[in-house]
Amino acid sequence: MSSLAANLVQSVDWLAIAPPTIAAVVGLAVLVADLFVGDAKKALLGWLSVAGLAASALMLLPLLDGDRATFCLSGEADVCSYTADRFTLVLQLLVLGGALLAALLSVTALKDADKGLPEGEYWFLLLSSAAGAALLPASRDLATLIVALEVASLPAFALVGLRQGDRKSSEAALKFFLSSVTATAVSLMGISFVYASTGTLYLTQIADRVQHVDGQLHTLTQTGVVLTLIGFAFKTAAVPFHFWVPDTYVGAPSRSPPTCRSSARRSASPA
Repeated sequence: MSSLAANLVQSVDWLAIAPPTIAAVVGLAVLVADLFVGDAKKALLGWLSVAGLAASALMLLPLLDGDRATFCLSGEADVCSYTADRFTLVLQLLVLGGALLAALLSVTALKDADKGLPEGEYWFLLLSSAAGAALLPASRDLATLIVALEVASLPAFALVGLRQGDRKSSEAALKFFLSSVTATAVSLMGISFVYASTGTLYLTQIADRVQHVDGQLHTLTQTGVVLTLIGFAFKTAAVPFHFWVPDTYVGAPSRSPPTCRSSARRSASPA
């Protein structure tokens, strides 16, 4: 009984999962710190977020020595849910680098917003979305892949609709939400077909077993793969499923909408 329990214990490679984990932990720390930081010091939350994203990106350097994997099946070291290989590191560098650049630009944008945006919530949502996007390329099973997609996209709904009282922002958030939910539903249906025909969610095992599937199960597998890819493409706005993206940019919290005060100043100025 003790040997069976020992086989079920997972050994986590914390170094492998450090980049997305640091971003997520810093995001939670920023959200909690927002409760105790006064309005005059809200800018510190932005610099803490920038430091967290920079630390996440720097943690990619120790992973260059070789491929690392964790959350693997007992007795099958090559069947894992998380793998940090060169492909993963390149995409995580792009994701975290882009998030770091967005954070640096947002520090100034939030300052110019004149308290029009809740800074603590903004930084938490940005870091959460970055953590999910960094987890995405390391996912090696369909369940983790779906979770990573949702962690990356759910905070984005709130980010798009973060401008309170802005009708365009609310409309953009609603369109983003509806399109994303539809994509998730299609992906989950496809994944259920793939699991029904192959009996596994791990990508390596699916690649092996799909070659030996025939008859009706082969048709079911093909249908599942197509639906899964369509859902992922719609979710990530890949061409030709990118038509909903421009509406979401309308609600971007970093845009500069006209304010009533500026309109009033223009109307009060002498002709």
